Amino acid sequence: MTFKVRFRPQDVYFGNVTYNAGREGYFETGTEAFIKTYYAPHDVMYAKLKNYKMQYKAYVDGTPNYISVNNLVSLASLIEEEKQNDLVTISQIKLYLLKYKLTKLTQKDDSKKKILK
Repeated sequence: MTFKVRFRPQDVYFGNVTYNAGREGYFETGTEAFIKTYYAPHDVMYAKLKNYKMQYKAYVDGTPNYISVNNLVSLASLIEEEKQNDLVTISQIKLYLLKYKLTKLTQKDDSKKKILK
């Protein structure tokens, strides 16, 4: 018997990651999907759903090593209200991520419309 892993849309986020590796330079990814995970009641971490190829950027002198996640957008804020309580599978999240990327490329403004159907 196999089980499908499902997530609440409120726990799925799309965002960009920057890996800064000091003298080795830093790497930026495109938009990625994240799952909100709770290690402690006050601590929220985001686990990547999938590894993406990174784009190399030049080193900036004096920059420390770090990983940052920027421009997080909740999947629940992007889908229609009647779908916000439905659990989503990893395959559905990947499809939503693709639609989100395509919408970002074609959308002129940064308004937070319900873009995913």
